[in-house]
Amino acid sequence: MITVTFTGGVELAATLEKLPQRVSTRIQREALMDAAEPMRKRMAQLAPFEPGKPDLRDAMTISAARGTDVRETAVAVGPSKAGFYGSFLELGTKFLQARPFVRPAFDENVQRSLALIGAAMWTALAARGIGRSATSSGPVQSGGGRGLL
Repeated sequence: MITVTFTGGVELAATLEKLPQRVSTRIQREALMDAAEPMRKRMAQLAPFEPGKPDLRDAMTISAARGTDVRETAVAVGPSKAGFYGSFLELGTKFLQARPFVRPAFDENVQRSLALIGAAMWTALAARGIGRSATSSGPVQSGGGRGLL
């Protein structure tokens, strides 16, 4: 189980909730895509490498993902369809020992990515003339995760 802390999350969520859904989703998706880049880059560095094509390192992508709720915005970080075999390397098989690269990259970058998400969202809101309120909310904690930010 993973526990991450994102301070100011309640305040940020309340501010985003006041915006039209389309604007809120765009702000969130852009922030998530930008914040996922360090994680994607680290996955590519850690991915097992063997000469020739297809190269798993080149298959690391960030893409929009469907959330479980219509109001949820998510991105997927990891191998594209061209790197489908990455899951076998990450988790191992009956015949192949696991060589994790996704989970270590996630663990190393999750806190940094959360900070980048918050900063990017507040910057986007400030560009629209929306600032933080004088009162600050407490931290939001979440456990687990599906490899999505």
